[in-house]
Amino acid sequence: MIIRDFIEQDNIKIFDEDIKENHADYNAVGLDNLYAQEEKHFWFIARKEFILRSIKQHIKKSTKIIEIGAGTGNVSRFLQKNGYKRIAVGEMHLNGLKYAQGYGISECYQFNLLDTPFEDEFDAVCMFDVLEHIEEDDFAL
Repeated sequence: MIIRDFIEQDNIKIFDEDIKENHADYNAVGLDNLYAQEEKHFWFIARKEFILRSIKQHIKKSTKIIEIGAGTGNVSRFLQKNGYKRIAVGEMHLNGLKYAQGYGISECYQFNLLDTPFEDEFDAVCMFDVLEHIEEDDFAL
């Protein structure tokens, strides 16, 4: 269930309009660079395959999943291609969510991880390479 107000822009639910695209820890332009490399660089390809193998061991394909800190949504796209059809993405950068939409992910949410807008909405929450960017990482969990 969504427990906070939002506005909708280009089919993206925006919960925290005040989030800036550029932060000291991660600049939105970084997602443009990721997008350019994710389909061809060996590290991104191996990472997606490792994540898929790990998820297959613990999460059924019918599970409703949200990937938080999804960047461009490339991992979620890979999971969708491999049978996980109920995937949403959460990301603080709007440009990342627009890339995710381009990958065919229809449920896109912009919000602050430390103030999540959901309660009992998803069966599984995934975060890959996210916590190291959050000062209050224990609170985020």
